[in-house]
Amino acid sequence: MAEKVGTLRITLEDMAGLPEARHSLAAWLEHVPVADHVAADLVTAAGELCANAVRAATTSAELTARLEPHSVVVEVIDDGTPVEIELPEEPPPAHMESGRGLYLVRQLVDVLWIRQLPGGRGTKASFARRLEV
Repeated sequence: MAEKVGTLRITLEDMAGLPEARHSLAAWLEHVPVADHVAADLVTAAGELCANAVRAATTSAELTARLEPHSVVVEVIDDGTPVEIELPEEPPPAHMESGRGLYLVRQLVDVLWIRQLPGGRGTKASFARRLEV
């Protein structure tokens, strides 16, 4: 049952860890009362945030997923130098080679927050998605 689902924590040291992180999140979501399409959206959104965090990290990034009463919350923290990030309202122009990840995440989740950690210790990106069965 959903009440017994623990918190998932994954440490990523480089891009090679992204597939395992996505697979681990997908396996964790099999024990959460979400529809398959919602689980796929969550894995895609988390993968995008993890890729950004690994690129920004000094040593590592961490993904945490937990079940709340009516939603799944995913947090991705990196230990890199914090930067101000504006969440895109529109997709980037077609000629740009990057910059689509945060826009995509915004489309897949209900709420997305990005904030700097105190003392310049890194950046935390979090999102929530309502449970839909």
